[in-house]
Amino acid sequence: LTGDFDQEDSCKDLPRSGLEATSMILQPVLAGETPLGLICLRHPGKEQFDLDDVNLCSSVASQW
Repeated sequence: LTGDFDQEDSCKDLPRSGLEATSMILQPVLAGETPLGLICLRHPGKEQFDLDDVNLCSSVASQW
């Protein structure tokens, strides 16, 4: 995907739920191979997260 939901050919015709975000980080929280949950960071603006945000989110998720 290009990162732009509205411009991506495979996605642009899909119905919207109202929960779409322009910037998003999804980080699974795992205990070994067992999924415990998901950390979701979202923002309506473009390019709101950088590599530091991804690293911080990953570090928090790995505390289990």
